[in-house]
Amino acid sequence: MSSFWTQFWPEVAATVIGVAVGIWGALWVERRRDRQSRRQEENDLRQAARDAVELNLELCKQLREGINKDENPMFPMDVGLLDAVFPRLVQISRDGQMVKELNGFRYQLHHLNRKLDIWLATAREHWQSLDPAMKIMVWSRLRSSVSQHVTMLLGSGERLRSLLTGTQGPT
Repeated sequence: MSSFWTQFWPEVAATVIGVAVGIWGALWVERRRDRQSRRQEENDLRQAARDAVELNLELCKQLREGINKDENPMFPMDVGLLDAVFPRLVQISRDGQMVKELNGFRYQLHHLNRKLDIWLATAREHWQSLDPAMKIMVWSRLRSSVSQHVTMLLGSGERLRSLLTGTQGPT
């Protein structure tokens, strides 16, 4: 019986050590895979956000050109992709500065869209009934407001370019 106990305790110790090392190793591998997966997802979301920012910057430039030519705007800003990507990017990104700037950019795009809606509604519904002096004043205020908004968005978009490409570190 003593030979049983002399073999039993080393076997138990080896089993316990093997289980502990195995569990630790499996957890380490799983965490590493999760980090890599999360990093890849964040990179994909950043790329989608970068593409959406670029598209909206181009739309802002077109809008500015139209305003400078005294044309009424004929298109809204494209916020669909940013609205879809933003919630998940907020969850997984550790770059607080980028998230904050992207949120502001997205909000301001929605705000600009509301201004453009008002501009078009005013031109469509009330323009004919206004006296010429009032038309000039209303148009001038709308044009100035939209133009200032476009300028602000272009600046924010430039900051986002560097934040989304990761040229600045997370905060």
